[in-house]
Amino acid sequence: MRRYSEYEAAGSFTTETASWGSTTNAVLELRDHLLAANVSPVVNETTSDYWKPFYYVLSGA
Repeated sequence: MRRYSEYEAAGSFTTETASWGSTTNAVLELRDHLLAANVSPVVNETTSDYWKPFYYVLSGA
């Protein structure tokens, strides 16, 4: 699922909502996507250990 919202006014931003898997390959694809879009910083919220693959892969980017 992806949802895009783009604004063209000065000082504006683009938002994107997407769902990503938590396998190593899916997280690597997410990392590549974020790097290509020059996204920084990344915030992750979770209630279990699901954050670990994201943290370890994305913190090395």
